[in-house]
Amino acid sequence: MKDLTSVLNRQCKYEETEAMHRQTLATREKVLGHEHPSTLTSVYCLAHLLVKQCRYNESIALYDRASAAYGILLGEDHPTTRACCQHRSEAVALQEQSWFVLSPAAPDNGVSTHTGKILRLSRGLAKLGTRSSRHDRRRRNNM
Repeated sequence: MKDLTSVLNRQCKYEETEAMHRQTLATREKVLGHEHPSTLTSVYCLAHLLVKQCRYNESIALYDRASAAYGILLGEDHPTTRACCQHRSEAVALQEQSWFVLSPAAPDNGVSTHTGKILRLSRGLAKLGTRSSRHDRRRRNNM
């Protein structure tokens, strides 16, 4: 199941990937328990996927669960614990950025919700090291 989620994720089939992650997590919780390292890996992977879908509240809650348990099981200085905490911090930062871009409380500067989504997508792609094509940039500038 874990391998299948990787394939689905690479194909950007996020709904199917999420369903598979949730099924894997439920199975691991039932068989291994809530605090088993493999269960926590499933929690961590699901949190990472939810960030890709801009579902920050859910992902941060899962990162909190995983990082707390990793801290107890592996120690605060373990690389996995530190990576999980770092990813949580990045999710919080992305949430704050998306709130600022899409917030109705922000002054109306002519940026549409559609443009805000493009900006969020661009930041995500930049973080992954992917650049948009010249055509995409030109199209965004014309909005």
